[in-house]
Amino acid sequence: MIKLTKSAADKIKELLIKDYGENNNHCLRISVIGGGCSGLQYKLIFIENKDINKETDIEVEEYDIKAIVDNKSILYMMNSTIDYIDDLMSSGFKIINPMAKGGTCGCGESFYV
Repeated sequence: MIKLTKSAADKIKELLIKDYGENNNHCLRISVIGGGCSGLQYKLIFIENKDINKETDIEVEEYDIKAIVDNKSILYMMNSTIDYIDDLMSSGFKIINPMAKGGTCGCGESFYV
């Protein structure tokens, strides 16, 4: 399936509270879409829980954070880990995807399988 690190979950929680308040009704949707120089790219957005499609979405919950992946995107992301990096060189979400062949492109925004 997909895993969230504690660092990623903490950052997601921080962003949810900042954007929607303490008692919000939102979760993270993770998708793989066509695009980028390598052919596929990740899309991370917040959605309301009411927008989860129980028939086609897969729910992952770790550290009190709910992440949703559609059944097509999971084919490209099986056993991936979502981390959050914040160091002197960069900050942002990093997806460690064992299915990505040949790594990612130079910008780090797209991949291929």
